[in-house]
Amino acid sequence: MATPSDRSSARLITKEFALLLVAALGAFLSLGMTLPVLPYFVQSLGGGDLAIGVVVGIMAVSAVMVRPFTARAIQNLGFQPLVLIGGVAGAVSTAAYALAGNLPVLLLFRLLSGAALALMFVACIARVMATAPPEQRSKASSYFSVAPYLGIGLGPVIGQPCYDTFGVGPTFVVAGLLQLLGTLPMLLVANHRARGERAPRFHSAALWPGAVLALGIIGVVAFNAYIPLYVDELRGSNPSWMFLAYSVVVLAARIFAGGLPDRIGAVRAGTLATIGVVLGLVIIAAAPSEVWIYVGIVPLGAGIAFQYPGLMALTISRVKESEQAAAVSTFTMFFDVATGLGGLVVGQAAALGGYRAAFAAAACCSVLGLVLLRTIVARGSAPIATTPTTTPAPARFGETACDSSSAA
Repeated sequence: MATPSDRSSARLITKEFALLLVAALGAFLSLGMTLPVLPYFVQSLGGGDLAIGVVVGIMAVSAVMVRPFTARAIQNLGFQPLVLIGGVAGAVSTAAYALAGNLPVLLLFRLLSGAALALMFVACIARVMATAPPEQRSKASSYFSVAPYLGIGLGPVIGQPCYDTFGVGPTFVVAGLLQLLGTLPMLLVANHRARGERAPRFHSAALWPGAVLALGIIGVVAFNAYIPLYVDELRGSNPSWMFLAYSVVVLAARIFAGGLPDRIGAVRAGTLATIGVVLGLVIIAAAPSEVWIYVGIVPLGAGIAFQYPGLMALTISRVKESEQAAAVSTFTMFFDVATGLGGLVVGQAAALGGYRAAFAAAACCSVLGLVLLRTIVARGSAPIATTPTTTPAPARFGETACDSSSAA
């Protein structure tokens, strides 16, 4: 006989959840394909190490501008149109990288990609968190993050050989097509609008947890931007396997221990996670050979795996149901803050002291995040009691919408 916990877990995996996962997978697979290619493409356009950091991080500028309006758009339009618009716009802008003949044009297309990804991802994760049982939110966030990390992990494995065989243009076009293919199944999903009071553009409950997240994500920014060139400096082999190894560690941690923050608490899980991020970055910064990069990937990936879901669930627990979309929008905005400011930080560090300095600077940022977590976030407001959502729960596989409503 199924226990209440079993039934709650089963509710996470629905047809709607799966199609949201596919849309996110397409977007992040597309993004992952560009990671090993962009540094070389920027160099071919005359850019240096700082330019690489800016190109990688510039998506954050438009994403930050879009996110404050996304919560209200979910209320007015519903989540499904936003996923479709973001997915199609992201596919077109990524394919258009192939047309960039100079850095300003490439930066323009990257800005469009950033806005599109922000629109799509906030709509996806807001819907996932709105329909997840309150006691399972960390697990829901962990399961959904399989798509981004699987995409970022497999993307370079596809992108690097595509670039080596066909060149820059076809690689970007294929990346755009993959995102489009992932987005189109969303046409099969029923739309729902977020109900309740008019959503604020920013939510204060997400600010400090988001700051901790951003300071940790700077390490991922350094990893994405400079691992290909760092491996070349160490005379290593194909860096795409390092992206895959990183994603495998994150995915394994989130799939097999995704509910850990729900069990031990977000602050305790966040403390252990941030220590792991710092340790991993220090090992990578001091790596005498590429083997040590793989060693550093283990604590780095495990730390990132537990930091985001726990802080997200903590943020959602401290806001009213009608404010959840705004809290998600504000919290996830710190991904973009980390990508933008982090790109500048690690880019400047790389320009001044080389790639080792970039990873060391990222480790220092994570130490600051640990201090904020223990001194400010841990003393935040208590969770707000939740009531069942008024939004109809999506039907499970093999169950019609009518069946789902009757069961409720």
